[in-house]
Amino acid sequence: MLDKPEIAALGDEMTWGAVRIAQPSPWAGHIPFAFWLVKALRPDCLVELGTHSGNSYFAFCQALNVFCPGARAYAVDTWRGDEHAGLYGEDVYADVAAFNAEHFVQFSTLLRTTFDDARSYFPDGGPDGGIDLLHIDGLHSYEAVKHDFETWRSTLSPRGVVLFHDINVRERGFGVWRLWEELRRQYPSYSFDHSNGLGLLGVGTDQAPALSSLFALPPKDAADFRRRIAARGEAFQRQADALALQEQIAAKDRHIADLTAQIGVLTGQVSATDAEARRDADWRGSLLAALREQLASKDALIQMLSNTASARGAALTARDRIIDARDELVMRLSTSLREQQGEQGQDLELSLRDREMRLAQAQQDRDAMADALNRTRAEAQQAVQAVAQQYVNSTSWRVTRPLRVGMRLLRERRLRPEPSAPLQVSFADAPSAAPPPAVAALPTEEIAPASSAKAAMRAMLSARLDAFLSGVTELRLPRVERPDVSIVLVLHNQAELTFGCLGSIAETLSDGGLGVEVVILDNASTDRTAMLLDRIEGPEIIRSKTNLHFLKGVNLAARSATGRALLLLNNDAQLLPGAVTAALRTLDSQPDIGAVGGRIILPDGTLQEAGSILWRNGAAAGYGRGQDPNTPDFMFQRDVDYCSGAFLLTPMAVWREMGGFDERYAPAYYEETDYCLRLWESGRRVVFDPDVVIMHYEFGSSSSAADALALQATNHRIFVEQHREWLDGQFPLDPMNVIAARTARSSRRRILVLDDRVPKPELGRGYPRANRFLHELLEAGADVALFPMNRHAETWHGVRRALDKRIEVLIAADRTQIRAYLEARRGHFDAIIVCRPPNMAAFEEAIGSDRDLIGEARVIYDAEALFVTRDLQRREALGEAPAEPERHLMVASEVALTRLADSVVSVSPSEQDTLETYGARDVRILGHALDDAPLSTGFDERDRIVFLGAIDAEDAPNADAVRWFANAVLPELRRSLGEEMRLTVIGLAQAPSIAALDGTALELVGMVDDLHAALARARVMVVPSRLGAGIPHKAHQAAMLGIPMVVTSLIANQLGWKDGREVLVADESSAFAAACSRLHRDRALWESVRRNALERARQECAPEAFAATVARLVEALPITRRRPEELMRAEQRLPPLPNTDEEPNTSRPAEADFSLAIPFDFPPLQVPPPRVAVICHLYHPEVGQEVRGYLRNLPLPANLFLSTDTAEKADAIRATFSDWEGGRLEVRVLPNRGRDIAPKLVGFADAHADHDLVLHLHSKKSDHAHFLAPWRGFLFESLLGSKAAVSSILDAFARLPQLGMVAPQHYESVRRWLGWNGNYDLALGLARRMGITLSSVRALDFPSGSMFWARPAALRPLLELNLSFDDFPVEGAQVDHTLAHAIERLYFLTCERSGHAWLKVAQPALYAGTDTILPVRSPAELERFLGEFGVALTGPVLLPVRTAPAPLVTRVPPGLAQRLAQRGF
Repeated sequence: MLDKPEIAALGDEMTWGAVRIAQPSPWAGHIPFAFWLVKALRPDCLVELGTHSGNSYFAFCQALNVFCPGARAYAVDTWRGDEHAGLYGEDVYADVAAFNAEHFVQFSTLLRTTFDDARSYFPDGGPDGGIDLLHIDGLHSYEAVKHDFETWRSTLSPRGVVLFHDINVRERGFGVWRLWEELRRQYPSYSFDHSNGLGLLGVGTDQAPALSSLFALPPKDAADFRRRIAARGEAFQRQADALALQEQIAAKDRHIADLTAQIGVLTGQVSATDAEARRDADWRGSLLAALREQLASKDALIQMLSNTASARGAALTARDRIIDARDELVMRLSTSLREQQGEQGQDLELSLRDREMRLAQAQQDRDAMADALNRTRAEAQQAVQAVAQQYVNSTSWRVTRPLRVGMRLLRERRLRPEPSAPLQVSFADAPSAAPPPAVAALPTEEIAPASSAKAAMRAMLSARLDAFLSGVTELRLPRVERPDVSIVLVLHNQAELTFGCLGSIAETLSDGGLGVEVVILDNASTDRTAMLLDRIEGPEIIRSKTNLHFLKGVNLAARSATGRALLLLNNDAQLLPGAVTAALRTLDSQPDIGAVGGRIILPDGTLQEAGSILWRNGAAAGYGRGQDPNTPDFMFQRDVDYCSGAFLLTPMAVWREMGGFDERYAPAYYEETDYCLRLWESGRRVVFDPDVVIMHYEFGSSSSAADALALQATNHRIFVEQHREWLDGQFPLDPMNVIAARTARSSRRRILVLDDRVPKPELGRGYPRANRFLHELLEAGADVALFPMNRHAETWHGVRRALDKRIEVLIAADRTQIRAYLEARRGHFDAIIVCRPPNMAAFEEAIGSDRDLIGEARVIYDAEALFVTRDLQRREALGEAPAEPERHLMVASEVALTRLADSVVSVSPSEQDTLETYGARDVRILGHALDDAPLSTGFDERDRIVFLGAIDAEDAPNADAVRWFANAVLPELRRSLGEEMRLTVIGLAQAPSIAALDGTALELVGMVDDLHAALARARVMVVPSRLGAGIPHKAHQAAMLGIPMVVTSLIANQLGWKDGREVLVADESSAFAAACSRLHRDRALWESVRRNALERARQECAPEAFAATVARLVEALPITRRRPEELMRAEQRLPPLPNTDEEPNTSRPAEADFSLAIPFDFPPLQVPPPRVAVICHLYHPEVGQEVRGYLRNLPLPANLFLSTDTAEKADAIRATFSDWEGGRLEVRVLPNRGRDIAPKLVGFADAHADHDLVLHLHSKKSDHAHFLAPWRGFLFESLLGSKAAVSSILDAFARLPQLGMVAPQHYESVRRWLGWNGNYDLALGLARRMGITLSSVRALDFPSGSMFWARPAALRPLLELNLSFDDFPVEGAQVDHTLAHAIERLYFLTCERSGHAWLKVAQPALYAGTDTILPVRSPAELERFLGEFGVALTGPVLLPVRTAPAPLVTRVPPGLAQRLAQRGF
């Protein structure tokens, strides 16, 4: 029997997420066993009887896709339901079919029929095959399941096993348990009790070794294996339970609606004269009112969606009419064009005849054809060079490039990949140095807040701790004598969080794969921590009688650690599977790595950090906070300034050399930041590894706010003094610098690579070479980012299998986004490598005339192959060979794509010559790199003829080659080698015509993981390609593997190899068949060709030569490192993106829109008061009293500039403000144009001078919507609600010199309209005049309501436009689409153009949801907010935008309503 480690080898499949979990969910808990079973059995054929929603079936398919290339799977079900599953509708089958088609259709088939009818489709099993894995999960009565088993048993292979679900259900007529009890006495078996029970029956006589061992496990080992599977399955079951809960909530909402309807009916039946009925009606009316209040927001949203649907329906109707009219026009134009072509054809024929006569005459006049050809070539080359020189010297190439700045490009939703399954874990948390402000989640109208998630998590862990402490079991933690890793935990109370942390250690590290010890120091906890520690087995526990606090506790505990690496882990953190192993692997990968951290995920599923940034002033910013942790920005390994102490792995020798944490920072804060900087200063690196993932409760054991703030302030001073020299080399705190700052410590060249897709070697078609190219760039010292131009369904698991995790992969990008990406990262790259002609064409289109879009980056074009060669070959094969002038034009058109390139990379000398002939410059050769070992099998052990390559389309060259061989060569070949001979095809085969030949002419193996095993019997490799360019990788690979080849002359010429020496060459079908037969039969010829080809391939595909060429390419690149000063001076003139028929949504999602809570928790800075001007337009003079009341909250003098549109109104305003003593008072009568914007910017343009700050206000009335009526009061409260609030705003300006504008956070009811809303074209002209680049698709933000505090300098670009009232239309009660509304949307952009930052403030009492309103407890947190949560609309990061309009919010927040009622205005 297999020993325990082998049978318990639960590998990476235990960390997989499920590709699908749907309701009903009883099978979800068995998904991990499905993964393991497929790995252990490796079935060739899998059949499931009873699929329903597909949880089990698609789990099997997911594993088959990884472990069993070439396997087939069949799902049999009527998809109608039964008495046990219940009856269900057509939508269930439609959903399953769609999912199957999207993910597994290449090997999975759905059979919609009864089990008995489907039986005839499967022959009886035998020595040569049969069903290896049969899953019976249909009707669960004893008779039915017994019938299914007996009917299908004969189809099983000798290795066959049968799975029975629900063997642990003994109710509702279920009888599977009864049959199971009978069968397990007859056959080897293994069972699980969880998730309704699952039984595995070994029916076949020749069971797989791993399953034989499973069936024979001793009871203890069997129970241990069962426990581990069940523990992992619990995560999937929790995910399924959450899905079920969501469905229950939806059902309850529907029930509430039904009750509302019933109440309405009953209310109508109440008799006016029946007193008791009246009382009943009153009660029900009260209930109805409560229900109506709860449903008001839902009703409004439904109405809005209904209106939107109607509008879109009308738009579609109009569009259909336009399309019909356009089609009619096209038909008329086509007819006219055909007529013109006929006439032109006659003219062309005459012209050609005349040209032939003239060419004949010219030929007679020349002495020799060779001289004529040479002259023609020279002239053509000069023409191409002249065109290229003209292009390079054009004005567009000399335009000064603007640098754009900002943060987080790939958080944009359209660049996010969809994860294969939601992350399902349990959570916990602990203190970390200098924690950022606590961040809750999202507005209550959109998602559940993070604070609720944290509360729920704590409650769940507390309940679990209660259950644990009430029992008698112990929690076993891993411990070995010589540990690889020592985990140090410092505790102080928070027993429930500690329990969660310890549970994650036990769950993820108890398999023995990694030597671990746990050292726990308890800082005199007073809660249930002591009881918990008494029930733990394995760790070393140090019980301190006093609270040493975190820093000293870590230092003391670390002295007891014996591992070669030390892991600092917060007790409110939970490890995810593989986290410690990945961190240790990275730590061991390079000797200069001093620490490793990873992705830290908060309870709401967003990031706490993916590594952290340190700014020049010592402020810290957790990179990626609040974002999707699977976004490409956070999924590549890189050096970082520091990683949080929530998870920090460091070599024990280094820890002791550095003296642990510096106790000057005791009791806590900045200790791990200081440690990481000391690592950098000692010549070591701090590395962020995305494969290291933990969940973090955050602030689970923080001290009181006052103490924490004092400690932070003190330790920040120590930290800055200690590391001043190092910090001086950092970027200044500015959201514009985030992208550059995240990799600031890297001195490697930055290279962007544009290719079709993630280059997986198994795809063929140049992707093996592209894959090698990326990795050699990495090894040559470059930081590499891959931008796939064509979107494919990629997962991070698939990307990781193909590419090193140090490569940044924009997993969900496509060519439509390349322009925006390059705009956002101007000056970020030293080189851009563009692979393949279509991508170069798209790149050139994106660049347009603005060569400065890519800054100083060198452009390298990797031709991979001359695609035009294939087009020419295809036309020649069809007998439509182009004339010489057309052929030249076709080649020149493709080579012209190199005009943007500084260098060109070609795969062969022949194509290098062509490229240079047609004008390409600096052409270098980079062929293939192969290091495959030859196959170990010899001539006698091989018998197959094989084709190697991907066939992904009908018109692909490989498809043409295989079809030709199957239809023309194979019949000839069978005459000599036998009728049973077939061509074995290894690689992706998606062309229908190729699939149709499977089993007759072809044996389609598909993609394989082990190429050596798949080709072990390959005696002859054929490359019957008649179309193609470049160098055939499959030929080189076959030669390296020691497989002799028969090829066409096309392939031989591309290789430069000789017939009869390295290959056999033939083009005609009978000759090709004869060559295959000779090579297949003649051992001496076989050995000779094999030896010569192997020697030639080793020369031409030497990995060392490939690497050296790439290294020289990288070394020749100049480094163009950006500095912040250069960014601030850069011009920002870019051609606008084209308008689309439908305006894109540009509003920012509320969950990513953070604001500062005011007032701050600390007093303002004592500085001289700024000179303040209040500029207020009072079109409605009756609002003047309200304004006057709010202005009393100004804590300092201010000059007051008021405007209106009539003298009468002006007199009333003067009377209202007659007692103003705060400073100068001036009232002006101005034209009624430009809403409130023109009066403030035009009428009082002069008032902005001689003031340090201005406050823009106006008498806003929003009568067009009743729920907007409180908007004015909301804005006044946000800007002038109290003296403390105003003082905090003024303090922000005083402490942050780069701050240019402070505006209120948006009123929730207007979020739905926070886009361009038809104002883009109006704004575009103004933006161009100010040097601002507008994009109709980038995120937009602005001070909605046009009230804000600002420095006059931040408004200078607008003021210097010298607008007049005549530029604005006469007022007509417009609610949008005026120049004033366009200017409103430009305010923040104007602020950025002036070189300033902006932020938004909010008073939490005025909001229903406060999750993105962050409290500010210290000046350091104020600075950190701007760096961590501030954004730049024009920066190097494309901010996320909403994928749909914000929900309609019509309810006034209770706090705002109460506040306004108290004001009495």
